[in-house]
Amino acid sequence: MARESIDLPCAQALALRHNSAARGVFLDRQTQALALEVGEGDLQPKFNLSGQVGRALVAGVAASPQNVATATAGAALKLPVSTQVSVSLSRSNGSSTRLLQVIQPLLKNAGDEQGTLSRNMARLRYEQAGLQGEQTLEDLYVSVALAYYQALQARMQLAAAERSVRSLSLSLASNQALLEAGRISRLDLLQVQADLAQARLAASRMRNVVSGAMSSLMKWWGAEFWTQEPSSVELVDLDQEPDDLRALPADEQALLAKAFQLRRDWKLARSVVDLAHLDWLRARNDMLPELNVSASVQSVRAAGAGPSSALGVTFSLPLDRAPLRLQENAAAVVHRKAELALEDLRSQIIDDVRTAVREEAFSVHQLALAERNESLNRQKLEAENDKFLAGRSSAFQLSAAQSALNDAEAGRIQAVFAVRVSRLQKLRVTGGLPVHLQ
Repeated sequence: MARESIDLPCAQALALRHNSAARGVFLDRQTQALALEVGEGDLQPKFNLSGQVGRALVAGVAASPQNVATATAGAALKLPVSTQVSVSLSRSNGSSTRLLQVIQPLLKNAGDEQGTLSRNMARLRYEQAGLQGEQTLEDLYVSVALAYYQALQARMQLAAAERSVRSLSLSLASNQALLEAGRISRLDLLQVQADLAQARLAASRMRNVVSGAMSSLMKWWGAEFWTQEPSSVELVDLDQEPDDLRALPADEQALLAKAFQLRRDWKLARSVVDLAHLDWLRARNDMLPELNVSASVQSVRAAGAGPSSALGVTFSLPLDRAPLRLQENAAAVVHRKAELALEDLRSQIIDDVRTAVREEAFSVHQLALAERNESLNRQKLEAENDKFLAGRSSAFQLSAAQSALNDAEAGRIQAVFAVRVSRLQKLRVTGGLPVHLQ
């Protein structure tokens, strides 16, 4: 089977396309769009059509039953200023009635603030649902990146272990020749053989680590990849030059401004405050007495009937207001808690950004030290090998130098991925991850 090459963007795209959590987010988005459509419809015309057919028989009257047929068509519209306008046309047994009615609330449900309340709350809920969905995708995006880093790091460490095995195998062959020439002792040869056995053991362990890391990565890609062998996928190394890894982080204040502009949890927390405020306005509105002015014009086309009009005022005040006060107080508490949570999140974001900047600067510094350490240990091994060939060093000293280089190379690989993880974390805390719901 040909090996399939996958880089990090491809790995993340596979997860966002096939992972069950991501697919669930996009399915939920369809339901949320329908809920928004319903909320937007609060200020759109509503039409209704009804009909009734039957037979009427008046008790005590010597007359045959009469057929009764009634049909009614109507339309209603709520204006942003809370005015309610309705028209209807009704026909029944040859007569027709036209009715135009206008109702204007003056206290409860009055004004554009209450008139657009349901629509605005629907928009906020849609926005919140979208931000929550993007947070789910963001978590998936980061999880895949971390799994990719771990798998790629394991493969790089395996490659280093295999290089060590090859180097020691060559060293063993040359040392056998030196033993036959009488230039080294059998103890020196045994030391090389022991080092080679240890290197092969380490390489075997790393192959198992690579297999586990690849399985952990592939599980994010959905059921299509669950049956594939980890060895069938080749990871492409990241396109980052050493100079890019050593670049220092951007200005902290600029990153903070970016975080407060882009972070989804900050946008969500602000939306929660706005929604809680609207809910409190609705609860406060429910405590007001109901005072409406209504006007209607009715036209009846039937024998002995003519047009009529009416103007009236309705007033209603519930006497038991304790449940309403409780509801208003609860809404006020929820609103205040949302404001406090927003302030806590502000402090958390500041701490997150400062920590990310500090960790990135630390990891870049550690990478420079790790590269210097590897370079010095490589030079030391070369010098120790020259001394060994000249008979001025022992196999034990050469083995120690080789072990030190292996540790230094492993440390440099870890430092490289520590920088990459710190950069990923910086993108996350500043809201820079490219995850959006289309």
